Amino acid sequence: MKKRGILFTDRQQDTLTIAGLSLQERMIRTLQKAGISEIFLLPQQSEEAIASLQSTSGPVVCLTTSLLLDPRLIEEFLDFPAETTEGLLCVVPRREQPLFPLPAWSAPADDTVPLPLFLCPPPLLPLLVEALQQGVQSFPALFTYLQERTKIRPRPNEGRFWYWVRGPGDVKEAEDALFQTLVKETDSPITRLIARKISLRISRLLMSTPITPNQITLFCLGIGLIGAFLFTIPHPLAQIGGALLFLLSTILDGCDGEIARLKFLESRYGGWLDLLCDNVVHVGLFLGIAIGLYRQYQVPFYLLLGGLAVFGVVASVATVCYVTLRRKKGSGPFFTSVVNEEEAKRLKPGFHLLVKINDLLARRDFSYLLVLLALLRKMDWFLWGGAIGSNLFFFSLLGIYRWGRAL
Repeated sequence: MKKRGILFTDRQQDTLTIAGLSLQERMIRTLQKAGISEIFLLPQQSEEAIASLQSTSGPVVCLTTSLLLDPRLIEEFLDFPAETTEGLLCVVPRREQPLFPLPAWSAPADDTVPLPLFLCPPPLLPLLVEALQQGVQSFPALFTYLQERTKIRPRPNEGRFWYWVRGPGDVKEAEDALFQTLVKETDSPITRLIARKISLRISRLLMSTPITPNQITLFCLGIGLIGAFLFTIPHPLAQIGGALLFLLSTILDGCDGEIARLKFLESRYGGWLDLLCDNVVHVGLFLGIAIGLYRQYQVPFYLLLGGLAVFGVVASVATVCYVTLRRKKGSGPFFTSVVNEEEAKRLKPGFHLLVKINDLLARRDFSYLLVLLALLRKMDWFLWGGAIGSNLFFFSLLGIYRWGRAL
C-alpha cells in the first residue's frame, strides 16, 4: 500500500537552516526515512497531489515544514488498524512547549494539545481531495475543513522527539534539542561524560560543511593508524602519543554517526565502513604494541600475544559481520548490540547477562585505560588484556549465536 505525504510549506520559514539542512529539506528527508514514497509540497504541487490521491489508495500523512520530528513518530503514526475510518491527530501533553494553534480543535479531557501531524486513512481520501480542490493551502485550514465534516480523534505521541520551529529565534534551541537526541541510550557513563560532549561540539562545527560521515570515518582511521605506528617505537613519549592519538580517534569516531543522523546520511555502506575501520585500527594497535614491546625487550612472546589479540579481533568482527550485519537491510544503525531486539526475546535463560557483558566489551572505553597504562609504562598489561579479552569476546559470541538463541 502506497504511503504518501502532504507537506504544507511556509516561504518565510522553509529556508531556515537547522543543523545544516533547511526546514523543508529536513522534513522531506524525515518523511522519506519514515517510508513515505510520495511527497507533495503545498500549495506548489496541489494539482499533482490531487491527481495522485484520486488514482491510488493508501494512507496520507499531512504536516508542516516547521515541525522537527523523529521519523519513528511518523512510522508509529502509520501503524494504524486496518478498519480505521477516522482521521488521527497527533497530540502531546500540555506541559510540552511550544503549542501549535488549531482553533477548530476541541481539547480532550486528558489535557493534551495538538501537533500539526494528521493521518488521513484511505476512507477519508475523497474528503481530503475535496479540501484540496476547494483551495486549502495550510494545515490549520485543512484541519478546520475536515473537522467540520468528519470525526477526528487524538493519537498521543509516545515520547518521540518533536519540536515546532516558530521562527528564526527558535533555531538555536531547535538545534540544541536535535543534538540531545544524538546521545545514545547505549552510551556508557564515561562516554556521556567525556567523549560524547567533545564529539557533539565538533559535530556542531562540521554540520554546515560539506564534510561527509565517511570522510570522518577515514580521517579517524588515519589518526588511529598513526597512533598504532607510534607504539612500535620503544620510547615512553611515543607510546603516550600513540595512546592519546588512539583516544582522539575514538572520540572523533562519534562524529561520523552524529553527522549521519543529523543530516539523514546513514547508509549501509557507511555502517560497514565504520565497523571495519574501527577494527583495522584495533588490529594495528595490538600489532604496534606487540612490536614495540618486542623491540624494547627482545622477547618473542610479545609477538605471540599480539598475534592472539589480532586473532580475537578479526574472529570477532567476522562473526558479527556474518551473523548481525549480513541480514541487515536498508540504512543504519548497524551495530548497537551483539543481538537485535527480536533475537533478545528468543535468548535462552542465562544468556542475557552474557549479552550485556559483551555489549560492554564492544565499547571503546578501554581507550582511557590505554592512556593510563601508557603513562605508567605498563603496555604489556594492556597487551595481555587484549589477547585474553578479545578471544573471550569471540568465544562468548559463538556461545550466544550457537547455543544461546532459542529456535
